[in-house]
Amino acid sequence: MAQKRVQLERESFSCSICLDLLKDPVTIPCGHSYCMICIKTHWDIQDENRIHSCPQCRQTFRPRPVLVKNIMFTDLVEHLKKTGLQVTPADHCYAGAEDVACDVCTGRKLKAVKSCMVCLISYCEKHLQHHYDVPQLKKHKLVDPMKKLKGNICSRHDEVMKMFCRTDQQCICYLCSVDEHKGHDTVSAAAERTERQKELELSRQQILQRVQDREKDVKLLQQELEAVNGSADKAVEDSEKIFTELIRSLKMQIRSQKETEVSRVKDLQEKLEQEITELKRKDAELKQLSHTEDHNQFLHNYPSLTPLSPSTHSSSINIRPLRYFEAVTAAVSEVRGRLQDVLTESETNISLTVTQVDVSLSQPEPKTREEFLTFSQEITLDPSTVNKHLLLSEGNRKVTRMREEQFYSSHPDRFTDYYQVMSRESLTGRCYWEVEWKGAVYVAVAFKNISRAGKSRECAFGWNDKSWALNCHRNSYNFYYNSINTPVSGPRSSRVGVYLDHSAVEQLKKTGLQASPADHSYAGAEDVACDVCTGRKLKAVKSCLVCLVSYCEKHLKSHYDVPQLKKHKLVDPTKKLQENICSRHDEVMKMFCRTDQQCICYLCSVDEHKGHDTVSAAAERTERQRELKLSRLQIQQRVQYRKKDEELLLQKERVVNDSVEKAVEDIENISKVLKTLTHQIRAQNRPEFYYAEDLKEELEQEIIELKKKDAELKQLSHTDDHNLFLQNYPSLTPLSPSTHSSSIDILPFRHFKDVMANLNEVRGRLQGVLTNLENSVRLTVNQLDVPTSPSEPKTRAGFLKYSQEIKLDPNTIRSGLSLSDDNRKVYFCNGYNYVSYPDHPDRFTWWSQALSRESLTGRCYWEVECTGETVVAVAYKNILRRGNDYACGFGKQNDVSWALSCYRHCYDFYYNQATTQISGPASSRVGVYLDHSAGVLSFYSVKKEMTLLHRVQTTFTQPLYAGVGVYYGNCIAEICKLK
Repeated sequence: MAQKRVQLERESFSCSICLDLLKDPVTIPCGHSYCMICIKTHWDIQDENRIHSCPQCRQTFRPRPVLVKNIMFTDLVEHLKKTGLQVTPADHCYAGAEDVACDVCTGRKLKAVKSCMVCLISYCEKHLQHHYDVPQLKKHKLVDPMKKLKGNICSRHDEVMKMFCRTDQQCICYLCSVDEHKGHDTVSAAAERTERQKELELSRQQILQRVQDREKDVKLLQQELEAVNGSADKAVEDSEKIFTELIRSLKMQIRSQKETEVSRVKDLQEKLEQEITELKRKDAELKQLSHTEDHNQFLHNYPSLTPLSPSTHSSSINIRPLRYFEAVTAAVSEVRGRLQDVLTESETNISLTVTQVDVSLSQPEPKTREEFLTFSQEITLDPSTVNKHLLLSEGNRKVTRMREEQFYSSHPDRFTDYYQVMSRESLTGRCYWEVEWKGAVYVAVAFKNISRAGKSRECAFGWNDKSWALNCHRNSYNFYYNSINTPVSGPRSSRVGVYLDHSAVEQLKKTGLQASPADHSYAGAEDVACDVCTGRKLKAVKSCLVCLVSYCEKHLKSHYDVPQLKKHKLVDPTKKLQENICSRHDEVMKMFCRTDQQCICYLCSVDEHKGHDTVSAAAERTERQRELKLSRLQIQQRVQYRKKDEELLLQKERVVNDSVEKAVEDIENISKVLKTLTHQIRAQNRPEFYYAEDLKEELEQEIIELKKKDAELKQLSHTDDHNLFLQNYPSLTPLSPSTHSSSIDILPFRHFKDVMANLNEVRGRLQGVLTNLENSVRLTVNQLDVPTSPSEPKTRAGFLKYSQEIKLDPNTIRSGLSLSDDNRKVYFCNGYNYVSYPDHPDRFTWWSQALSRESLTGRCYWEVECTGETVVAVAYKNILRRGNDYACGFGKQNDVSWALSCYRHCYDFYYNQATTQISGPASSRVGVYLDHSAGVLSFYSVKKEMTLLHRVQTTFTQPLYAGVGVYYGNCIAEICKLK
C-alpha cells in the first residue's frame, strides 16, 4: 500500500461520535463501528430507557449488545500507524476562530486535543503522541485545551506561576516569592487549590442542603394554599345554608349608596371641567403674551393677567372599587386602544410665485447650536447632478474639485458647466445642516427646476430667482440672490451652518421679492396701517421699536438695505407703539423700575425714579419670560392631570354602576346566600392566599439561584488548571442570604374558625355591615380629593394645608371625663363635678379614652396639646368599648388602633401588644399626619421645627378616627384648633 501511495479517507477510520480515528474499534450488530469508550458512554446514557440505538442509523437493540473488539479494524489502524501512512484530516479537524489551535502545527493548524500544564503548549492528537510514548513526558499534567495558558506565565520573570501568595491573594512564580513577595504567606498553587477545593465542596453541600430545604418549603406552601382554599370553601359552604333575611335591605342600601357615590363623582367632574377650562384660558393668555416682541408691552401686560385660582383637586385619582361591591363581583377592566397615525410624506414640486405665498408667522428661530441640532437633516449629494469635474466621496457627502473629468453617465439633472451639485433629499419644514469647507466655495439652496445645461446665469447658484447662495472666501463672505451681491460681515470659520424654515416668508422679504398689492393688502379698520404710505395705506408688516413707526413691505425695504437701519428692532405690527413713549419726557421707555413695577425712560431713572431698583426692559423681559415659561409648563401639567382625573372619574362611575348592578343581580339570584358573610370570608382568604403564593414564588426563585450557584461551583471544581481555579474562585457570584425559614407550619385560620363558631351572631351583625358599607362609600369619595403633591410635607406650613377640624364624640367618652372647648378638650373630673354619661354602645366603659366624631380618610393633619401623661391615637370604629379588656385600649391587644404615649421626657409607640421606645425632643404638642390611601401614619414633635417621632407604613382597610386618652387626674389632652 505504501508503494501505491494510496491516501485513505479519514472518514473510513473515524468514529462518528468523537470524529477522531478509531480507538479500540468495536462493530455493533447494525454494522457501524465506533470507539469502544464512545459507544459505551452513549449507551450508558440510554440505560434509563432500556433501549439502545445506533447513533448513525438509529436501529434499536434489546437487550444491550455486548461490545467485542474488532480485530481487523484494530490491526488495520495499527498497521497504518506503523507504515507511516497518514489519514488526511477532515475540515472539521482544523482549528476555527473559536477553537484552541495546536501550537506545534505549521501551516493550517489542527484543533488541539490537550494542553500541557508543564510545557504550557496545546497539542493536536498527532503532536500529543510523544506525551503518551516518552516516559519523561508521561509525567506532564494534561488538561482539556485552554486558550489562557499564557496566563500561567509570570509577566515579570517569564516563569510558570506554581505558587500562591495568600497575603496578596494572587498566583506567583518562585522568583516572585523571593522578590516582591518575600516574607509573604506563600504556598504552592496545588496546596491552595486543595484548601479551596474543600471550601468549595462545603459550599456546594450547603447549597444543596438549602435547595432541599426550599423544595420542602415549596411543598408545604402548596399544602398551605390548598388549606387556605379548603378552609374558605368550607366556611362559605356552611354559611350559605343559614341566612336568607335582610337581602332586600342590602339591595336598597347598595343602590342608595350607589346614587350618593355617582352624584358626588358628577359634582367633582363638573369642578374638574371648570378648572380645565380656566387652565386652558390661562395658558392661551400666557402663550399670546410670550409671543409679544415689544418688551414694554410684555412688561405692561404681565401683571394684568388673570391670576390662576389654587387647585382644590387631586393630581391623581385612585379607583378603588368598594370592597363590599368588589366582594360580589370583580372590577371591570378597562382596555385603552392606542391609535397610531401613519404619516406618509410625498415629494411635491411647488413653483412659488409672489402672489401665491401664504404669509404665516414662523416659529422662533433657535438661538443655540443645540437648539439648531434638533432640526438637523441627514443630507447626501445626488450623483445625477454633480458636474464632471467634481469628485464625490465619504458616502456622497464630500465633494472635491478635480482637474480631470470624472466618469459619470449622461443625465438631464447634471450641471454641465458650473462646478455644482445638489442634494438627493428635498427640504421642507424646518431643517438644519452644516458644511465644512476649504478654499473658495458656495453653500446654497435652490429649487429643483433650476437650469442645468449651459453657461447662463440661470444655472449658477445665487444668480437667479431660483437659488440662494453664500460665497465663502478665506477672508470674506458674500450673499447672492438674483444677481444681487450682499457683503456679509462675521467671524471666519471653516464650518457654515444652514437653517431653513420653509414655511416662513421672512427670507422672501429680505431678498426683496415683492408683489403687487391686492385689495386685501390695504389696511382695514382693524389692521395696523403703514405710517409712511400716503393716500390709501397698505397693511403694515413690521413695526420698528426704534423709529416707533409701522411699515408696509415696500417701505420696510430700507431697514434691510441700510446698515444703520438693520440694527433696529422689528416686531409684528402693533397699534400700541406710542405707549412706548414716556409721557413726561417724550423719550422711548427702554428701562424698567422694579420698585414701582413700571416701564420708564432713561430720564425717569435719574429723576423721580432715582435710587430705585432699575434694569433694562430687555433684562426684565428675559427674567419674566422664564417665569412665564415655567407658569405655562405648570398649567399644561395641571391640564394633563385634570384630563386624567376626568377619565378616572368616568371610569370610577362605570365601575360603581357595574359593581352595584352585579351585586344586586347576585343577591336576587341567590336567595339563600348571605353575601356579606361570604365576602368577609373571601376577603380574609385573599391576603393569606396571596402571601403564600408570593412566598412560594420567592422560594422557587431562590431555588433557581441556588442551583445556578451550584452549577458555577461544580464547573469551577472541575477546572484542571490550579491558577485558573484560584483566579476565578473569588469572582463567583456571591449567594444572597436566605430570608425564609427552613420549615413552614400550616395553621388553621382563626378568621374562618371564628366565622364557623359565630354563625348564629351574623344576623345581628348584618346591620353593622350595611353601616360599614355607607362608610366605605364615604371613604372612596374622600379618596378622590388628594393633594397634588404625593410626597409627605417637610414643614409645618406644608402640613397645615391638610389640617382637619376634629371634635371628640360625646357618645364615646368614658364617664368621669369632661369635655370642653367645643368638644376638643378632655380631662378628668374632680370630685365635685363628676360627669356621668348615659349608656351608649360606642362608649368606653373602663378606659379613659375618646374617639372623634369625624372619620378620617385621604390626607389629614391635626395637632394635640398634651399636659401630663396622655395618649394620641387613631383607631377603626370597630374597636371594642366595654370592659377593662386590653383589647379596648388604644394600641394594646388589638390590631385596630395605633397609639403614641406621651410622657414628660420620652415617648412610647404601641400597636397590637408591641411597644417601641422612641427618642426625640420632648414637646407639649404632637402633630399627627395621615395619608390613608398611601397607608402612612406619622407622629411629629411640634416646636419651632417639626421633628419626626415615628412613622407607620401599612394598609388601612377602614376609615380611621382620631383618639385621645389621659392616664390620671391632672392630665389634659386637647385637639388644637388650626383653622
